[in-house]
Amino acid sequence: AGHFKLGHIWKGSIVSAVTSLVLFFVIQQLIHWEDLYTSFQAAPGNLGIGLILAMLVLDQVNFFFSPLGAYFSRRNEYAADRFSIQTTGDIDALANGLKRLVTENLATLQHHPLYTLLHDTHPPLPDRIAAMEVLRSGGTKSTG
Repeated sequence: AGHFKLGHIWKGSIVSAVTSLVLFFVIQQLIHWEDLYTSFQAAPGNLGIGLILAMLVLDQVNFFFSPLGAYFSRRNEYAADRFSIQTTGDIDALANGLKRLVTENLATLQHHPLYTLLHDTHPPLPDRIAAMEVLRSGGTKSTG
């Protein structure tokens, strides 16, 4: 409910649509770029090979952009947690619900901080609970 009320869903949908349009445009440019084929010693003009080569290139580019998306996703999770706490006033219910999700889904409790920075779209459970405790104590520490 927090994601919906805070506009995360429609904002994410717009970002996803724009990203897809940009991605398709870049793929179209790459599959017609002859230097891409010659760089991999492939014959230019074969669209199937061009698509594979474009995906190889874009996978490398994605390495640099995915941490940015993961950051915004983690920031939205903290905001949704704050919304839930402000709406219900029940920090313990949210914390227990998140613990149950981690347990039932056999999720990793906490990854290495560098892995979290680069890949995780949700904050580690201990970090989320720590942020909730700051709210409990009346603090306004910004998380993200």
